[in-house]
Amino acid sequence: MRATLSLAVQAIRMDQFPMVYELKAYPLEVLHHVDTLQQRLPYPLSIAERQWISEELRNFQQDQLETGEELVIRLRVKRLIEQVSLLYGEGFTEDRALEHGLVSHIMSYTKQNIVNPSYVIKQIEREYPRLFDAVKQAAEFVFNDQTFVDYDLAFWVMHFGAVLSKPLPKTPYRVLVVCSAGLGSSKLLMNRLRHEFTELEQVESSSLFGIGRLQLKDYDFVLSTVPLPDISQPHLLVNPLLPKEEVDRIRKLLVSLPKSFQSPVRQESSGWLDLVRLEELVKTARQLSDAFSIETIASQTEGLEEILLEISNGLVEKNVTSSAVQLSAQLLRRHEMSGLGIPGTRLALFHGRDESIHRGGFFIYELDQPIDLLGMDQLIQPVERILVLAAPEEATDQLLQLLSSISGAIIENDEQTHQFEYGDVHQLQQILNRTFRKVIERELEAVEQPINFS
Repeated sequence: MRATLSLAVQAIRMDQFPMVYELKAYPLEVLHHVDTLQQRLPYPLSIAERQWISEELRNFQQDQLETGEELVIRLRVKRLIEQVSLLYGEGFTEDRALEHGLVSHIMSYTKQNIVNPSYVIKQIEREYPRLFDAVKQAAEFVFNDQTFVDYDLAFWVMHFGAVLSKPLPKTPYRVLVVCSAGLGSSKLLMNRLRHEFTELEQVESSSLFGIGRLQLKDYDFVLSTVPLPDISQPHLLVNPLLPKEEVDRIRKLLVSLPKSFQSPVRQESSGWLDLVRLEELVKTARQLSDAFSIETIASQTEGLEEILLEISNGLVEKNVTSSAVQLSAQLLRRHEMSGLGIPGTRLALFHGRDESIHRGGFFIYELDQPIDLLGMDQLIQPVERILVLAAPEEATDQLLQLLSSISGAIIENDEQTHQFEYGDVHQLQQILNRTFRKVIERELEAVEQPINFS
């Protein structure tokens, strides 16, 4: 039914938005269903139509992979969120990331027997006392046939607390819209983008054949209504009508980009070297380099919430943040909204700015055992190293500039990515040194002007 309705709706659009197809492989079971549907239709399906149906059926199959237990827990989590919303007086029901995070957490913890450290409970209860009570009451009502100890509930509270965190600051993005001819559908898509994403500062369009003349590095990401050749910039293939699910995909892409460290656009240099700014840049680079470390997370720490809380507690000891719970909740929120695993690597890049952070820093945490996390490509991947970039809410331009250069260095080339995956402190400090040197050199080059002796 889902595939047939989808095909019917698309058929109505055919005059304006013809179907295109790309080479993809599908499971034999999916192809068999398509053949069955073909036999019942009075007309032959085109290759593009067969692919459209195959895509819908495969997505449907993936949606149905839930076990009976997970389906029950998902229904109960919905009720839990409704009850907490009523008890706490805050609307949590529309937050899909919260629902997904709670289901994943409960599914993993109902299968484990973990020691109940009281300090974790006290720590989270101290940060969210009224919310803790609301979640506890709601859990007793919804899960009346199961017993969850306060240790479990404390991490549930962290998920709700992450929703209450200050909204992520909007930053200007530059996006390129590509369609087959550069007209019609691209104009429609651009209008939808401007309506849904006010943070898009620069939206430009191009035909598929015109992108070869553009500097794609000048754009933060690319949206296309037609399949693109292999490009290095983040990109998505979207419907020009931009339905809600595609708005969500773009929102996830925006959150996954470490743009929270983008420094404000600087005005053209007057040719005069700002020694104060240069001194601050060098000083900040040295502080980041000196504070950098690689630490190991103990094997008894299981679950992303515990790992992030342990990381945040360590950053409290380093005087990076004043609140381990607030920082870990914000990092958790980042992950649940988009996924932070770097595709094709054993790395996850957690990044954020928060008012609880005193000073910026870059830190790496090696896990004794891999943990399955959602990647930036929305696929689950094993992660063995967690990279953390952190900055105060009111960070200096110099700090943002340097942190942004680190995030770029991670994926600058395969060799460098490999070093971030497996390198030791000395090797990575060399990469940081080279990265910071490039930033400082660009600062100097920006003011270089020929001297006129006449």
